[in-house]
Amino acid sequence: MKFKPTVDFKKVYKTFVDESGFTIKMSGTITVALLIIYLIFALILNQIGSLSMLGMFDYFIAIIGICLILGLLSPFIYSFFAINGGLHTPAREKIKYTSFLKTYIIGTRPPFNGQLRISLTLLKAICLNILLSLLVSFIVYFISFVPNTELNIIVNEISSVLTSVGESSSEMMGELENILYAHQDFINEIGLLSQFFPLIAAVYYFLHSIAKSTFKYYLASALGPRSPKQAIDFIFNRTIKTNKKDYNLNYYLTAFPITIIFLVSFTLSYFLFGYLGPAQMSLSIISLTSIVISAILCLPFLPIIFNTHEELWGKYWALFMGVFLENAQRELEAYKANNDMAARLGAENLKKAEGSLDTLKNSFINELKKKGYDDSDFEDLSAEEIYKNYAENESYLPYKRKMERLSKEKEEKENTPESENNGEEKSDNNENEGEK
Repeated sequence: MKFKPTVDFKKVYKTFVDESGFTIKMSGTITVALLIIYLIFALILNQIGSLSMLGMFDYFIAIIGICLILGLLSPFIYSFFAINGGLHTPAREKIKYTSFLKTYIIGTRPPFNGQLRISLTLLKAICLNILLSLLVSFIVYFISFVPNTELNIIVNEISSVLTSVGESSSEMMGELENILYAHQDFINEIGLLSQFFPLIAAVYYFLHSIAKSTFKYYLASALGPRSPKQAIDFIFNRTIKTNKKDYNLNYYLTAFPITIIFLVSFTLSYFLFGYLGPAQMSLSIISLTSIVISAILCLPFLPIIFNTHEELWGKYWALFMGVFLENAQRELEAYKANNDMAARLGAENLKKAEGSLDTLKNSFINELKKKGYDDSDFEDLSAEEIYKNYAENESYLPYKRKMERLSKEKEEKENTPESENNGEEKSDNNENEGEK
């Protein structure tokens, strides 16, 4: 089936350009906070990065550092999101720069705090970094067997020292240090190149996941402050997974400029600092600096993602609500089927839960009726069939019934006696005109 974008791309970019003056101020505030935290963390990182115990893993500290920074800045991201959305409402004239700072407090409270799941996303990013680093290490290992390359020469020299007989351990260590010192520039370059791909992939995954998770702010607002984070995560992840193709096509077609900005800015800053930066800059400082620079350059364009999610919300509210109602129905049926659980909850509470669920179901179906659906399109369908995979295509059973119904109504209208009489009258008129 041909892809029909939900997002009006021209509208997204036009809105972004029209509001860029105000949104740049907000991104500027986040940038200042980001730089202050970065400078503090860079000083700490510079002190501990020289320790031999941490020398092999200092680039991981850079990733952890960016997580800590975003953890402190995540309420700012919510504030940025909320004010950007407010600019599209009648309250636009009342929104001031101070509104952005005040909204920071709201981002620290339920249901919005923690929605970006920074810790879990960081853990996944680190695992991705480790796996890709191992892959690159294997590639470097096999390259070291290529004869007459500098890497092969270094490996052979080290092997020769390690297999030498009659040397004390202190002499052996001295010779190894001399080898490493003689090829220091090449070893640093290998380290810089071998860590680039795992790092940029992990950081992109991390920042990309954070950007996509801002869509959860809409869901959190709709479900209310008492909604558990686990429930919001479940509904969000299941809906996006079920509609992955549709969501990704809409998302990437509008967000690709930010992706390009990130990739170009990270790559340039990483290699410029790596080759032309001060000699005392460790790999962790280079990595952290590149991450911060690319994040700062992407910040002013973050409203493009917010505007994309705002456009998608018009469709995805039904998808989210469908998953929510489907699972609420299952849980309620499980409570009713289990006598102990039903007794614990109480008949009155069960009745209230059923009433609330029926109200939500009716509300959901009424919203679908505004799109041309009819009660007959939902007859004899289970809750799962009504709510699951809501979309305007043949995979959604109510939509299929709707199209069949409309087609049948059209055929009946064309075959009614009235249309036949009109056809006869027209033919009679044509005959009379011919006689004249």
